[in-house]
Amino acid sequence: MLRALISEERLALLRHLDADEQQRPHNRDLPDLCRFMLGTGTRISEALPRIGRR
Repeated sequence: MLRALISEERLALLRHLDADEQQRPHNRDLPDLCRFMLGTGTRISEALPRIGRR
């Protein structure tokens, strides 16, 4: 069953991604991608073409 993340879950996810970003340089785009998806409600297949590689 799918459901939206509650506020505490969103904050925990973003904190984890921010901490992990500093440890693993190959994941640098992941926090931005997740923030974009959480802010817009897009799916991964919709978000990836919009984010693209910079």
